[in-house]
Amino acid sequence: MIIDSHVHVWTQQPERYPWAPIGNYVPDNEASVEHLLEVMDTNQVEKTVLVQPTPYGWDNRYLLDAQQSHPDRLRAVCLVDPFSPDNGKEMTRLVRQHGAAGFRVNWNLYPPDAWANSPEHVVFWHTAEELECPVCIQCTPEYFALIVSTCRKHPALKVVIDHLGRITAEDGLSAPAFQSLLSLASLPKVSVKISGWYYCSQQDPPFENVRPLAAAIIQAFGAERCMWGSDFPFIQERWSYTSLIEVIQHWDFLSQDELGWLLGKTAFRLWWEKPAMNK
Repeated sequence: MIIDSHVHVWTQQPERYPWAPIGNYVPDNEASVEHLLEVMDTNQVEKTVLVQPTPYGWDNRYLLDAQQSHPDRLRAVCLVDPFSPDNGKEMTRLVRQHGAAGFRVNWNLYPPDAWANSPEHVVFWHTAEELECPVCIQCTPEYFALIVSTCRKHPALKVVIDHLGRITAEDGLSAPAFQSLLSLASLPKVSVKISGWYYCSQQDPPFENVRPLAAAIIQAFGAERCMWGSDFPFIQERWSYTSLIEVIQHWDFLSQDELGWLLGKTAFRLWWEKPAMNK
């Protein structure tokens, strides 16, 4: 079983699904759920986790419509405004009424103090904990200390670090930032996506300097807390969806059991074992 833990979808239908960017990015291409499913089928990917893209902001309608079109194959990880006093109510609505399976925060958009000192953000974490929903965090190494303090305050919280924590592959295994990432393995409910290699490496594909970093992460966290993600559609612009899977399948530092966790079982346990709560 292969499960892609990180994809984005959107459609060029702004009259129906208007852009509301929170990250200064609005795409000019199409990344529809129909195209995603074609790519999945071509690569024998059984299931996928849809992650709300920043161009839609807090409007998760396309993401949720996509999930509802193939509820067995797709799960939706939504965005809510973490600084809104009503974020807990919105999170609960998305889960209870629309089957949202998790949430994402883009910590990288604001400095760490903005998150650490926000009472609304505390509500966000409490709600995610109560709903038993994993939270994906997009951040850089300067936020790792905040992950530690957040997880200690919310011990039941499931946290997934996106894109290898955007560490810098060129700095190597001994870099303090990378060692800080490895130290997060002491937090038992923290997992890592082995995704977005081009955010970490300045090399050309296949980004060979990511390999030793991935091996060290998997050794520290255990394969049962690591998962691959394609970052569709960006993987198609910067490399190859098929080549990414093939490279991972040929990593000789993984046992077959570890490969099974990395390619699918970890994501299944996080987003499928606990059924999405639909209407």
